Amino acid sequence: MEATPEALAAHQLAGCRAVAALQCRADTGRTRGSADRGGSADGRDAALGVDSPFTKRRCLAPVSGFYEWKKQELPKAPKQPFYIARADREPLMLAGVWEHWERGGEAIDSFTIITTTPNAIMAELHDRMPVIVESEDVDRWLDPETTDAAAFTSILRPAADGVLEAIPVSTRVNTPKNDDPSLILPEVEPPQGLFGQ
Repeated sequence: MEATPEALAAHQLAGCRAVAALQCRADTGRTRGSADRGGSADGRDAALGVDSPFTKRRCLAPVSGFYEWKKQELPKAPKQPFYIARADREPLMLAGVWEHWERGGEAIDSFTIITTTPNAIMAELHDRMPVIVESEDVDRWLDPETTDAAAFTSILRPAADGVLEAIPVSTRVNTPKNDDPSLILPEVEPPQGLFGQ
């Protein structure tokens, strides 16, 4: 399964859709692009033994941003969605681990996004956040020759404060069929009481 241009340009990835990832593969070379199904795993509880995917099957998921939701104070009010992106608008490189498996005779490449404790801005929204690999750490994270977990566990940390922005966006993102550039535009009137507003 290949990632289509539509999938690569998607503004949300709800459900089972093809997405792109860069894999660390010692068997076929340094990296390759793939179309995968994604999930998440808590890096705070990661097992870093010799056979851990952290030592052999690391990958990156390049994204422009991701969504998170905050519970409103008003009863029965819908959760407020936020689009999380880099303040400099450079792509986010989310740390992950990949797996190749089969189900019903179908070969499937899947990956899991690694999460960690939140930084200051994400703590307002959730008790965890994706691990974001900075440019200076990309080669170390994807290097297939690096199998010592101690060489990259320092990457599994929250993003530094100031790296990310949380932009309140429309609740249209709550509906999977909505997939257009307007989903990441700021709300005209941001909700009160969030992030010191």
